[in-house]
Amino acid sequence: MKNRAIAILMVIILVSSCDSKSTEYDRSLDFLITNMPGKSSLDSSSVRGNAIFYSTISDYLRKPGISPATGLYELADSLEAIHGKPVVAPSYSKDVDFITPDFLEAHVRKSLDCWRTSSWKDDVPFEVFLRYVLPYRVGTAWWDGAGDFFRRKYSDSLSVWSSLSFSEAAERIAGAVSSGFYSDGQFYREHPYMYITAFENTVKTAFGECNDRNAAIVTALRTFGIPAALNVIPYWGNSNASHFWTEIIGAPQKPLYDNTQQDFHSIEDELISDSFMFKGGTIDDTTGIPREVIVRKNRTVPKIYRKNFEIGRKSLALQSTGPIPPFFRDPGLEDITSSRIVTGTVRVTVPFRLWRKKIAYLCCYEPSSASWIPVAWGKIRFGRAVFRDVGVNVLYMPAVYGNAGISTFSDPFILHSDGRAERLPGKSAVTDSLTIFSKVPLKTNFAYYAMLMRGDRILVADKPDLSDTTLLFSIDEIPYYTQERILPKPVKARYLILHTGASDPKFVAEFECWGRDRDGRPCKWNGIPIGNPCFPKYPLRNAFDADPLTYSYLDKTSCHVGWIGLDLGCKRVIDKISFCPRNDDNAIVPGDDYELFVWHRGKWESLGRQTGGADRRLHFGNLPQDGLYRVHNHTRGRENRPFTVSDGKQIWW
Repeated sequence: MKNRAIAILMVIILVSSCDSKSTEYDRSLDFLITNMPGKSSLDSSSVRGNAIFYSTISDYLRKPGISPATGLYELADSLEAIHGKPVVAPSYSKDVDFITPDFLEAHVRKSLDCWRTSSWKDDVPFEVFLRYVLPYRVGTAWWDGAGDFFRRKYSDSLSVWSSLSFSEAAERIAGAVSSGFYSDGQFYREHPYMYITAFENTVKTAFGECNDRNAAIVTALRTFGIPAALNVIPYWGNSNASHFWTEIIGAPQKPLYDNTQQDFHSIEDELISDSFMFKGGTIDDTTGIPREVIVRKNRTVPKIYRKNFEIGRKSLALQSTGPIPPFFRDPGLEDITSSRIVTGTVRVTVPFRLWRKKIAYLCCYEPSSASWIPVAWGKIRFGRAVFRDVGVNVLYMPAVYGNAGISTFSDPFILHSDGRAERLPGKSAVTDSLTIFSKVPLKTNFAYYAMLMRGDRILVADKPDLSDTTLLFSIDEIPYYTQERILPKPVKARYLILHTGASDPKFVAEFECWGRDRDGRPCKWNGIPIGNPCFPKYPLRNAFDADPLTYSYLDKTSCHVGWIGLDLGCKRVIDKISFCPRNDDNAIVPGDDYELFVWHRGKWESLGRQTGGADRRLHFGNLPQDGLYRVHNHTRGRENRPFTVSDGKQIWW
């Protein structure tokens, strides 16, 4: 019946729209109805199982003084113990099957009234209103009560916002939603049944992932008559995720982003949302980090799309007659790449056997399966696929798509700033030798956390009040992952201390000591952790658990000086000390089993296995200069990124 009612309403609107005097109301209804086909939304009943979890979390997050970073995990574990893990089976329904004419008409009236009465109406032409204010959904996020919810929540602020300029009001509204929204990807990985939920839960709880946060921001902005859109990078060029952000339509455009590595100094430096890997501080000196190691500062962008409600005539979903990747099935995708980043055009030769595919893709590397994610498409004509407006300084892999998924058909290549496509067939007769330090690049945040240990001091003492401390050494350089120091002369002491000084935040992943037992044999000394209080989720014991991925996070709110240590129980002979900053455990680990691969003839081919050496390095020779490589740790961990070799260095992509 709903389908039929909407169809009748559509006929009425189409007839009235032929009249030159058709109203804004008629045109608005026409816009929604004619762009509704092909759209589906989450059936909230299919994920009802996690609703009580979100309801409880919502109440919890409203309590004053609550720290979501620590309490959410404990709360979820408690709910699991009481209710068990909820069963969710997400399913989607076509909008034309559940959206009612009554809802559409009421939504249009509210949207028009808000737009007409807003103080920034003159900044929002009617055509912009149609595309970026009127739509009742953002991507697949939809809740019929979202508008009323935001009007109630921000009713006290509306009078202030209305007195501001268009851009100032937009920033205030977006900031209000964003600042109260909490995201934690690790939480969803540990509690996957929470990942997909009704948009009502997301909005009321103000808790979700990157796309959830931005869907809420866009919905709130539109509720108050400000045009906004959801932009998406299908996959970063050199990082392991997609990315969403909100764009306020009509806001001043920033200069084009060129995908080069830059230091972060202020928010004005960020030309694309989240392109900096870390904005919490700067690294003033890299002394201590091996010169062959390049610190990765920025994420690179291959393509940017806008997720519109309006059906795009140029979208792949409307042009392709065969199977296409899930991301491109959205008929509202609009390619806006060339207006945001520096781009180039690439032409790739396609084998004759694949001409019938009609469409080819450029992909970026996906590490968990060592495979490829499509980010751009181009039509195959006369044996070539043309890809326009793709980001420079990015690694790409040409491929086609079918029922079995992505199939590569050519060599990977790097699109350089000058428009040159450097192919990487992995078969050059000219070879390089390489010392491998890690299986992923050193990211800015971990380099920064390591830098915070510079200046820390290692001491020993015998008295319980530590009044007789003796300095062994200071950490004068940035520690690159785990560092070991053999003492010039063994010392005998009961207490081992790492004095962290006044810098903040302060993280310690590992702190250990070795010596000799009564028989003179090397041994690791264990003891009781001592030191300043730590945040509950990052307790003191983490620094002594032999796990480099866990760390202590010192809570220095009640003290001016930070320190941690070990009470060895009695005096012990100490001749070696090791320490490690907060890190990702992706450096080469002594004793672990590693394998080096090169991409050759459509697959990853092994170049041999090595055991991590005592120098925390791998050493390979006779590597083709035109190869694309990756390192896999067979002992533990799955993280990896592809790299090329230049001047004996790993160049990461």
